Amino acid sequence: HQYRHPTGGMLLELPAGTIEPDEDPQLTASREIREEIGMAAKSITPIGGFYLAPGYSTEFMHIYLATGLSPAPLDHDPGEFLHAEKYPVDEVYRMLDQGEIVDAKSVAILGLMREKLLGKTR
Repeated sequence: HQYRHPTGGMLLELPAGTIEPDEDPQLTASREIREEIGMAAKSITPIGGFYLAPGYSTEFMHIYLATGLSPAPLDHDPGEFLHAEKYPVDEVYRMLDQGEIVDAKSVAILGLMREKLLGKTR
């Protein structure tokens, strides 16, 4: 969960962050999962990406699947209020289907990954 002032509360979100100047997006993904959920990934696989608001912004969301997670925390950015939680994949999709996950990037990514992730748990 991450506090988002405009919404007035905590939102359940997938880890994400800003690419530093000249930083490879895959390194950003690795850094952000360490900062936001305190884990390092053995493997980070590129999945694809999409523009977040192409009508007025060039912001592009790179999507990666992180696997083989192990504890390796980094301090998160100042001003970020985070609470990491671990959920079974089936529970994540129940929350998505019930409207409990309302962060646009998380909804889009979970929608794109539904078959791949649910297939892994069956």
